Amino acid sequence: MAKWLLRGSFMLAALVLPTLLGTPAALAMWLLMPLMVECSREMDERWFCGAGIVLLACVCGATMHRDAFAAAFLWGACGIGMLILPQKDAFKRSFIWTGLSAAVLCLALVWLGGRYPQGIFPGLAEDIANGIYRLPGSDSILLRCYQMGLARLEDDVIPAVNLFGLLLMSREVRMELLYSLRYTLEITLEAMVPQAIGAWLLLTLVLTTALPDLIRRRQGRQGVMPSFGEWRITPWAQKNLNAMVIVYFLTLLVDHPVAAQVGGLASAVFEYGYMIYGLAVMEGLGKRIGTARVIRRLWMLGCILFAPFVLILLGVADHFFDLRRLSQLTKNEGGYEQ
Repeated sequence: MAKWLLRGSFMLAALVLPTLLGTPAALAMWLLMPLMVECSREMDERWFCGAGIVLLACVCGATMHRDAFAAAFLWGACGIGMLILPQKDAFKRSFIWTGLSAAVLCLALVWLGGRYPQGIFPGLAEDIANGIYRLPGSDSILLRCYQMGLARLEDDVIPAVNLFGLLLMSREVRMELLYSLRYTLEITLEAMVPQAIGAWLLLTLVLTTALPDLIRRRQGRQGVMPSFGEWRITPWAQKNLNAMVIVYFLTLLVDHPVAAQVGGLASAVFEYGYMIYGLAVMEGLGKRIGTARVIRRLWMLGCILFAPFVLILLGVADHFFDLRRLSQLTKNEGGYEQ
Protein backbone atom coordinates (compact mmCIF):
# COMPACT_ATOMS: atom_id res chain seq x y z
CA MET A 1 0.00 0.00 0.00
CA ALA A 2 2.78 2.41 0.92
CA LYS A 3 4.54 1.76 -2.40
CA TRP A 4 1.43 2.63 -4.39
CA LEU A 5 0.92 5.78 -2.33
CA LEU A 6 4.53 6.76 -3.08
CA ARG A 7 4.03 6.06 -6.78
CA GLY A 8 0.81 8.07 -6.93
CA SER A 9 2.23 11.03 -5.03
CA PHE A 10 5.35 11.10 -7.19
CA MET A 11 3.36 11.00 -10.43
CA LEU A 12 1.06 13.73 -9.12
CA ALA A 13 4.04 15.84 -8.16
CA ALA A 14 5.86 15.23 -11.42
CA LEU A 15 3.04 15.67 -13.90
CA VAL A 16 0.00 17.48 -12.51
CA LEU A 17 1.18 20.13 -10.04
CA PRO A 18 3.87 21.86 -12.14
CA THR A 19 1.52 21.92 -15.12
CA LEU A 20 -1.35 23.45 -13.16
CA LEU A 21 0.51 25.82 -10.85
CA GLY A 22 3.60 26.62 -12.90
CA THR A 23 6.90 27.77 -11.45
CA PRO A 24 6.06 27.77 -7.69
CA ALA A 25 4.90 24.15 -7.76
CA ALA A 26 7.87 23.12 -9.89
CA LEU A 27 10.28 24.71 -7.42
CA ALA A 28 8.52 23.05 -4.48
CA MET A 29 8.75 19.65 -6.13
CA TRP A 30 12.45 20.10 -6.79
CA LEU A 31 13.01 21.05 -3.16
CA LEU A 32 11.29 17.80 -2.14
CA MET A 33 13.17 15.60 -4.60
CA PRO A 34 15.90 14.49 -2.12
CA LEU A 35 13.19 13.12 0.18
CA MET A 36 11.49 11.31 -2.71
CA VAL A 37 14.75 9.74 -3.83
CA GLU A 38 15.77 8.53 -0.36
CA CYS A 39 12.32 7.16 0.46
CA SER A 40 12.19 5.41 -2.93
CA ARG A 41 15.53 3.72 -2.23
CA GLU A 42 14.28 2.35 1.06
CA MET A 43 11.12 0.99 -0.59
CA ASP A 44 12.95 -0.53 -3.60
CA GLU A 45 11.28 1.85 -6.06
CA ARG A 46 14.41 3.10 -7.80
CA TRP A 47 13.33 2.50 -11.40
CA PHE A 48 9.95 4.12 -10.90
CA CYS A 49 11.56 7.06 -9.10
CA GLY A 50 14.10 7.47 -11.91
CA ALA A 51 11.32 7.60 -14.50
CA GLY A 52 9.48 10.15 -12.34
CA ILE A 53 12.60 12.33 -12.10
CA VAL A 54 12.98 12.39 -15.89
CA LEU A 55 9.29 13.27 -16.26
CA LEU A 56 9.58 15.95 -13.59
CA ALA A 57 12.61 17.45 -15.32
CA CYS A 58 10.73 17.68 -18.60
CA VAL A 59 7.58 19.19 -17.07
CA CYS A 60 9.48 21.66 -14.88
CA GLY A 61 11.68 22.68 -17.79
CA ALA A 62 8.56 23.37 -19.84
CA THR A 63 6.66 25.31 -17.15
CA MET A 64 9.54 27.30 -15.63
CA HIS A 65 11.54 30.12 -17.20
CA ARG A 66 13.42 29.05 -20.31
CA ASP A 67 16.75 29.93 -18.69
CA ALA A 68 16.03 27.37 -15.94
CA PHE A 69 15.61 24.48 -18.41
CA ALA A 70 19.25 23.40 -18.13
CA ALA A 71 19.12 23.68 -14.33
CA ALA A 72 16.08 21.39 -14.24
CA PHE A 73 17.94 18.65 -16.09
CA LEU A 74 21.08 19.19 -14.01
CA TRP A 75 19.12 18.71 -10.78
CA GLY A 76 17.39 15.69 -12.32
CA ALA A 77 20.80 14.20 -13.15
CA CYS A 78 21.79 14.70 -9.49
CA GLY A 79 18.67 12.80 -8.42
CA ILE A 80 19.33 9.89 -10.76
CA GLY A 81 22.97 9.83 -9.68
CA MET A 82 21.92 9.58 -6.03
CA LEU A 83 19.52 6.78 -6.93
CA ILE A 84 22.28 4.61 -8.39
CA LEU A 85 25.00 5.67 -5.94
CA PRO A 86 26.09 2.52 -4.05
CA GLN A 87 26.76 4.47 -0.85
CA LYS A 88 24.46 3.06 1.86
CA ASP A 89 25.54 5.10 4.87
CA ALA A 90 22.48 7.24 5.67
CA PHE A 91 24.46 10.08 7.24
CA LYS A 92 26.92 10.31 4.34
CA ARG A 93 24.04 10.37 1.86
CA SER A 94 22.43 13.22 3.79
CA PHE A 95 25.66 15.22 3.69
CA ILE A 96 25.96 14.56 -0.06
CA TRP A 97 22.41 15.80 -0.62
CA THR A 98 23.08 18.91 1.46
CA GLY A 99 26.27 19.57 -0.51
CA LEU A 100 24.44 19.15 -3.82
CA SER A 101 21.71 21.52 -2.64
CA ALA A 102 24.30 24.11 -1.61
CA ALA A 103 26.07 23.75 -4.97
CA VAL A 104 22.79 24.25 -6.86
CA LEU A 105 22.07 27.32 -4.75
CA CYS A 106 25.50 28.76 -5.55
CA LEU A 107 24.93 28.18 -9.27
CA ALA A 108 21.52 29.83 -9.00
CA LEU A 109 23.02 32.86 -7.26
CA VAL A 110 25.74 33.14 -9.91
CA TRP A 111 23.12 32.96 -12.66
CA LEU A 112 20.92 35.56 -10.94
CA GLY A 113 23.93 37.80 -10.40
CA GLY A 114 24.66 37.72 -14.13
CA ARG A 115 21.03 38.36 -15.03
CA TYR A 116 20.59 41.27 -12.60
CA PRO A 117 23.73 43.44 -12.67
CA GLN A 118 21.95 46.02 -10.48
CA GLY A 119 21.67 43.41 -7.71
CA ILE A 120 19.79 40.15 -7.24
CA PHE A 121 17.11 41.41 -4.88
CA PRO A 122 16.45 44.74 -6.66
CA GLY A 123 16.25 42.84 -9.95
CA LEU A 124 13.85 40.22 -8.60
CA ALA A 125 11.69 42.91 -6.99
CA GLU A 126 11.58 44.84 -10.27
CA ASP A 127 10.58 41.73 -12.22
CA ILE A 128 7.79 40.95 -9.77
CA ALA A 129 6.53 44.53 -9.82
CA ASN A 130 6.60 44.63 -13.63
CA GLY A 131 4.71 41.33 -13.70
CA ILE A 132 2.01 42.81 -11.47
CA TYR A 133 1.85 45.93 -13.67
CA ARG A 134 1.19 43.80 -16.76
CA LEU A 135 -1.67 41.87 -15.17
CA PRO A 136 -5.23 42.84 -16.21
CA GLY A 137 -6.28 43.48 -12.61
CA SER A 138 -3.13 45.31 -11.56
CA ASP A 139 -5.05 48.29 -10.13
CA SER A 140 -7.00 46.11 -7.71
CA ILE A 141 -3.79 44.30 -6.69
CA LEU A 142 -2.01 47.60 -6.02
CA LEU A 143 -5.01 48.85 -4.05
CA ARG A 144 -4.98 45.71 -1.91
CA CYS A 145 -1.24 46.14 -1.31
CA TYR A 146 -1.90 49.75 -0.26
CA GLN A 147 -4.58 48.61 2.17
CA MET A 148 -2.22 45.99 3.63
CA GLY A 149 0.56 48.56 4.10
CA LEU A 150 2.85 47.02 1.46
CA ALA A 151 2.69 50.13 -0.73
CA ARG A 152 2.40 53.77 0.33
CA LEU A 153 1.67 57.20 -1.09
CA GLU A 154 3.54 60.36 -0.12
CA ASP A 155 0.40 62.51 -0.20
CA ASP A 156 -2.70 61.68 1.81
CA VAL A 157 -4.99 61.05 -1.17
CA ILE A 158 -7.53 58.41 -2.11
CA PRO A 159 -5.61 55.96 -4.35
CA ALA A 160 -8.60 54.83 -6.41
CA VAL A 161 -12.31 55.41 -6.99
CA ASN A 162 -14.85 52.66 -7.50
CA LEU A 163 -17.34 53.91 -10.10
CA PHE A 164 -20.20 51.46 -10.67
CA GLY A 165 -17.92 48.49 -10.15
CA LEU A 166 -15.11 49.97 -12.25
CA LEU A 167 -11.89 50.79 -10.38
CA LEU A 168 -10.37 54.07 -11.53
CA MET A 169 -6.76 54.93 -10.65
CA SER A 170 -4.60 57.69 -12.11
CA ARG A 171 -1.31 56.85 -13.78
CA GLU A 172 0.67 58.90 -11.23
CA VAL A 173 -0.86 57.04 -8.29
CA ARG A 174 -0.38 53.71 -10.02
CA MET A 175 3.33 54.30 -10.65
CA GLU A 176 3.91 55.63 -7.12
CA LEU A 177 2.27 52.54 -5.62
CA LEU A 178 4.27 50.34 -7.94
CA TYR A 179 7.60 51.90 -6.94
CA SER A 180 6.68 51.67 -3.27
CA LEU A 181 5.71 48.02 -3.65
CA ARG A 182 8.97 47.27 -5.43
CA TYR A 183 10.95 48.74 -2.52
CA THR A 184 8.92 46.65 -0.04
CA LEU A 185 9.54 43.52 -2.09
CA GLU A 186 13.27 44.23 -2.19
CA ILE A 187 13.48 44.61 1.60
CA THR A 188 11.34 41.51 2.13
CA LEU A 189 13.45 39.36 -0.21
CA GLU A 190 16.65 40.49 1.49
CA ALA A 191 15.25 39.33 4.83
CA MET A 192 13.51 36.13 3.73
CA VAL A 193 15.87 34.56 1.20
CA PRO A 194 18.71 33.81 3.69
CA GLN A 195 16.12 32.35 6.07
CA ALA A 196 14.69 30.17 3.31
CA ILE A 197 18.13 28.97 2.20
CA GLY A 198 19.13 28.11 5.77
CA ALA A 199 15.86 26.24 6.32
CA TRP A 200 16.22 24.30 3.06
CA LEU A 201 19.79 23.18 3.73
CA LEU A 202 19.13 22.19 7.34
CA LEU A 203 15.88 20.38 6.59
CA THR A 204 17.54 18.56 3.70
CA LEU A 205 20.27 17.35 6.07
CA VAL A 206 17.82 16.23 8.76
CA LEU A 207 14.90 14.85 6.75
CA THR A 208 16.96 12.84 4.25
CA THR A 209 18.19 10.90 7.29
CA ALA A 210 15.06 10.84 9.43
CA LEU A 211 12.37 9.86 6.90
CA PRO A 212 14.24 6.86 5.40
CA ASP A 213 15.05 5.78 8.96
CA LEU A 214 11.34 5.90 9.80
CA ILE A 215 10.57 3.71 6.78
CA ARG A 216 13.21 1.20 7.90
CA ARG A 217 11.63 1.01 11.35
CA ARG A 218 8.15 0.55 9.91
CA GLN A 219 9.50 -2.35 7.85
CA GLY A 220 10.89 -4.00 10.98
CA ARG A 221 14.53 -3.22 10.25
CA GLN A 222 17.08 -1.62 12.53
CA GLY A 223 17.17 2.16 12.38
CA VAL A 224 20.36 4.19 12.37
CA MET A 225 18.94 6.97 14.56
CA PRO A 226 17.29 7.01 17.99
CA SER A 227 13.61 7.88 18.30
CA PHE A 228 12.83 11.55 17.72
CA GLY A 229 12.27 12.25 21.41
CA GLU A 230 15.84 11.11 22.16
CA TRP A 231 17.63 13.23 19.55
CA ARG A 232 20.56 15.22 20.87
CA ILE A 233 23.01 17.63 19.28
CA THR A 234 26.32 15.92 18.58
CA PRO A 235 29.61 17.66 19.46
CA TRP A 236 30.28 18.17 15.73
CA ALA A 237 26.90 19.83 15.21
CA GLN A 238 27.34 21.94 18.34
CA LYS A 239 30.68 23.28 17.08
CA ASN A 240 29.10 24.26 13.77
CA LEU A 241 26.14 25.97 15.46
CA ASN A 242 28.54 27.89 17.68
CA ALA A 243 30.46 28.88 14.56
CA MET A 244 27.21 30.24 13.07
CA VAL A 245 26.86 32.54 16.09
CA ILE A 246 30.43 33.80 15.65
CA VAL A 247 29.89 34.38 11.94
CA TYR A 248 26.69 36.30 12.64
CA PHE A 249 28.35 38.69 15.10
CA LEU A 250 31.33 39.18 12.79
CA THR A 251 29.04 40.19 9.92
CA LEU A 252 27.56 42.90 12.14
CA LEU A 253 30.97 44.60 12.06
CA VAL A 254 31.04 44.77 8.26
CA ASP A 255 28.83 47.24 6.41
CA HIS A 256 28.32 45.33 3.17
CA PRO A 257 25.21 43.73 1.59
CA VAL A 258 26.94 40.36 1.12
CA ALA A 259 27.97 40.33 4.78
CA ALA A 260 24.37 40.99 5.76
CA GLN A 261 23.18 38.02 3.70
CA VAL A 262 25.86 35.75 5.17
CA GLY A 263 24.86 36.88 8.65
CA GLY A 264 21.20 36.18 7.90
CA LEU A 265 22.07 32.70 6.63
CA ALA A 266 24.17 31.93 9.73
CA SER A 267 21.39 33.15 12.00
CA ALA A 268 18.84 31.00 10.14
CA VAL A 269 20.95 27.85 10.46
CA PHE A 270 21.37 28.42 14.21
CA GLU A 271 17.68 29.17 14.77
CA TYR A 272 16.31 26.28 12.72
CA GLY A 273 18.85 23.88 14.19
CA TYR A 274 17.74 24.63 17.72
CA MET A 275 14.09 24.67 16.67
CA ILE A 276 14.42 21.05 15.51
CA TYR A 277 16.26 20.23 18.73
CA GLY A 278 13.50 21.95 20.72
CA LEU A 279 10.87 19.83 18.97
CA ALA A 280 12.81 16.70 19.97
CA VAL A 281 12.96 17.91 23.58
CA MET A 282 9.21 18.61 23.55
CA GLU A 283 8.54 15.14 22.16
CA GLY A 284 10.76 13.50 24.77
CA LEU A 285 9.27 15.43 27.70
CA GLY A 286 5.73 14.79 26.45
CA LYS A 287 6.35 11.06 26.33
CA ARG A 288 7.82 11.03 29.83
CA ILE A 289 4.78 12.72 31.38
CA GLY A 290 2.39 10.50 29.44
CA THR A 291 0.89 13.09 27.08
CA ALA A 292 -1.16 11.71 24.20
CA ARG A 293 0.48 11.79 20.77
CA VAL A 294 -2.24 14.05 19.33
CA ILE A 295 -1.67 16.60 22.10
CA ARG A 296 2.09 16.52 21.54
CA ARG A 297 1.64 17.13 17.83
CA LEU A 298 -0.71 20.04 18.50
CA TRP A 299 1.81 21.56 20.89
CA MET A 300 4.56 21.25 18.29
CA LEU A 301 2.42 22.74 15.53
CA GLY A 302 1.36 25.63 17.75
CA CYS A 303 4.96 26.43 18.71
CA ILE A 304 6.14 26.25 15.09
CA LEU A 305 3.41 28.61 13.89
CA PHE A 306 3.09 31.05 16.78
CA ALA A 307 6.07 30.75 19.14
CA PRO A 308 9.18 29.36 17.42
CA PHE A 309 11.39 31.18 19.92
CA VAL A 310 10.03 28.82 22.62
CA LEU A 311 11.48 25.87 20.72
CA ILE A 312 14.85 27.62 20.39
CA LEU A 313 14.94 28.38 24.12
CA LEU A 314 13.86 24.82 24.92
CA GLY A 315 16.66 23.40 22.78
CA VAL A 316 19.28 25.67 24.32
CA ALA A 317 18.05 24.88 27.85
CA ASP A 318 18.19 21.14 27.22
CA HIS A 319 21.70 21.42 25.87
CA PHE A 320 22.93 23.09 29.07
CA PHE A 321 20.67 21.51 31.72
CA ASP A 322 19.54 18.20 30.14
CA LEU A 323 15.84 18.75 30.80
CA ARG A 324 14.88 15.25 29.70
CA ARG A 325 17.12 13.72 32.34
CA LEU A 326 15.81 16.13 34.97
CA SER A 327 12.27 14.94 34.17
CA GLN A 328 13.21 11.36 35.15
CA LEU A 329 12.83 11.97 38.90
CA THR A 330 12.12 8.92 41.01
CA LYS A 331 8.98 9.10 43.08
CA ASN A 332 10.47 7.68 46.26
CA GLU A 333 13.85 9.40 46.36
CA GLY A 334 13.21 12.64 44.55
CA GLY A 335 16.57 12.23 42.79
CA TYR A 336 17.73 11.26 39.36
CA GLU A 337 17.16 7.86 37.85
CA GLN A 338 20.40 5.95 37.59
